[in-house]
Amino acid sequence: MKKLIAQKTTDFRAKLAGLSGKPLLFCIFLSAVMITICSTCSFLFATNSWVDANCLFTVGRSMFHGQVLYRDIIDHKGLYIYTINILGYLFSHRSFFGMYLVEILFFSVFLYVSYRSLRIYVSRHTALCLLPLLAAVAAACNSFDRGCSAEEFVLPMAAACIYFMLRYLDSGCDETRMDWNILLINGILAGIVLWMKYTMLGLWFGFMAMVFFLMLSKKQVKRAFLSCLVFLGGMAAASLPALLYFGINGALEDCWNIYFYDNI
Repeated sequence: MKKLIAQKTTDFRAKLAGLSGKPLLFCIFLSAVMITICSTCSFLFATNSWVDANCLFTVGRSMFHGQVLYRDIIDHKGLYIYTINILGYLFSHRSFFGMYLVEILFFSVFLYVSYRSLRIYVSRHTALCLLPLLAAVAAACNSFDRGCSAEEFVLPMAAACIYFMLRYLDSGCDETRMDWNILLINGILAGIVLWMKYTMLGLWFGFMAMVFFLMLSKKQVKRAFLSCLVFLGGMAAASLPALLYFGINGALEDCWNIYFYDNI
């Protein structure tokens, strides 16, 4: 019996080592474990009892069935967080299992991008060893709560912003590490966050302030201002679908009053 247990343990360790050799697969595996344990959307729990998660899912479901956000059904978050809940609703109409799958997807991306950030400074093996700790800390935060929070879904985008920032700084502020495409991508990510929960935009303001002043310090005045314009162009591109949605449905005023004015 002891030999059998020892053999099974050895086999499991070998499989885990093989998985660790493929960072993306390891991130997906780690994400599935953490979300299953920490999110009450998982099959280990009867349901997600958190009020906010139920509100988000209900509004997403109502939008899927034709109701217009802020005009017909009201909650204080942004359009894109409800769009994510619509995606979960497509997987499962009567439970949070669809949102559980969406959570695994988003958390996997967060872990993989974080792994890329770690690789800037440490070896592959060390980065993989640090990932479980990072995943546990993120999933244990108050902002994570019981799953499906806006903060949780912003994690991949925040991780991407930090990755580009660290890569740029580590390169000695090399222009190729902060070209127009990267600025545009970060602008798009900021635009998405704007239409999820805009109080979390501080990271992107810091990101652009860093880029702007570092470029000014290198006497790249024109590039500094153009970088801001490209970033804002990305935000505008991400905002366009939201503005079209509210404009077509005659709800632009409702959007302004409820999502921006009342929240502020």
